[in-house]
This record gives sequence, structure tokens and C-alpha cells, in this order.
Amino acid sequence: MKSLQEIENISFDKLEEIAQDSAVKVPKDLKASVKSAVAAAAMGEASSARPARRPLWRPYALLSVFAAACIGVFFATPRTPKDTYDDPLIAYAKVEETFALISSKLDRGVESVRQVEEPLETVNRIINNSR
Repeated sequence: MKSLQEIENISFDKLEEIAQDSAVKVPKDLKASVKSAVAAAAMGEASSARPARRPLWRPYALLSVFAAACIGVFFATPRTPKDTYDDPLIAYAKVEETFALISSKLDRGVESVRQVEEPLETVNRIINNSR
């Protein structure tokens, strides 16, 4: 096989002689390859011998979508509560007990806010008077 420099230095007549030689086998897809290379060069793209590779993140993205769909289906399915009461009076008593617990927690939170509220008002008055 000839080097690139040897091919570039061949005269036009010698190139025609080589082209007319029937002993040289031309690959079947040479014409299509040349057309695509010329079209790519005309479009300003660099032609490459390697096919384009798919990005590596695609399988991970598909896996994460599948996992999200599975989790969504799992949490979207309606479930019956495990601790239901057959007797309405017991259920009502449990609701009242729960509301009493919530009320006591809210009362403690409101009391904490009232304790902090007075020093904050003092700080706000000092800031407003200094302006």
C-alpha cells in the first residue's frame, strides 16, 4: 500500500492509468461512502469512521424512571387502615383522646411563642427607635 505522500506525488496520467486498471477491485459501498463524506464536508461536519455512540446516561435515566414508576404505583395503591374500630363509641373515644393530645401540644407551642414574643418586641422597639 502506498503512503499518502506517494499518492499525492503521482501524476494525473498515472492516476488515470490506475483508475482504468480492471485488476483493482473497487468496494461496493465506496460510492455511498464518498457521497456521505462529501456531503458531510459540504455541511462543515467532520466525517468519522466510527459510528456515533449513545450517551452513557440513558440506561441510568431509564432505570430511574422505571424505579420512580414502581414507587409511585406502590404508594398510589389504596390500603385499608390496620387499626380500625368496629364499635363507633370506641372510635369516637380514640378521636377525642387524639384531639386532646394535639391540643396539649399546641398549648405548649403557643406558650413557648409567648415567652419569646416579649423579648422580640423589645428588640423591635429598640431597632425602630434607633432609626
